Amino acid sequence: MLRGSRSISSDLRVDFARPLDEPMLWVPDSVAGAVALARKAGRRDYSDMLAASLSEIEP
Repeated sequence: MLRGSRSISSDLRVDFARPLDEPMLWVPDSVAGAVALARKAGRRDYSDMLAASLSEIEP
């Protein structure tokens, strides 16, 4: 989709890994989940725990 619209270069390589093969994938997934929960449902309990280490950049 992004390559077809030429939004990203064909030189950029993207690989997908399974969490069982790459255990550290749970870290960004958990952070993204906490941010999404705060933005969509107004639940900031998890994102507040990460506040000291979290920087959100709005588009």
